[in-house]
Amino acid sequence: MNIEVKELIDKAKLVNDHKAMMSALTNLGLLIERHTQDRYADDSYHILFGNDDLFNLKLTNEDTNSIVHFLFYHIINIKIHPITVAWCLGKCYNYDIYDGIKRLLKLYSYDDDICEQLLFSLNALYDPRETFEDIAKILEEPIKSIPLPKTNEVLRENFEILNYDED
Repeated sequence: MNIEVKELIDKAKLVNDHKAMMSALTNLGLLIERHTQDRYADDSYHILFGNDDLFNLKLTNEDTNSIVHFLFYHIINIKIHPITVAWCLGKCYNYDIYDGIKRLLKLYSYDDDICEQLLFSLNALYDPRETFEDIAKILEEPIKSIPLPKTNEVLRENFEILNYDED
């Protein structure tokens, strides 16, 4: 694994330094996005990363796989900044993480903000028409029993799922 990637993963585990953790997670997401979209020529990443080491870093598929596995580990076990981790997962274009995101929706079905971001990520990665039934089954009960207005709005707008609040 690349040393810069390892250092970012180590920083993303710093449970006593939320600022460093958030920065590391964001950079991991940007690295994935840049790699999966082959945007290495895009100079805007220099500004986003804020340093030459990350800007000059080119991930391998092995590095990217390690980051994706770490992100799932982080959101399930560390559970600090889960919205940011869900955002990072939405950068995993060309990675088949659908089942993992479905499991995360089940795990976080009680949290409107996390569900909303997971749905945004799912929408970025997959065709909503193909995921309609799975998502409806996972979120039908939580939406009926817990107020999830943001999640409900995303479902209506992007997934064309019924507004369960109006039943």
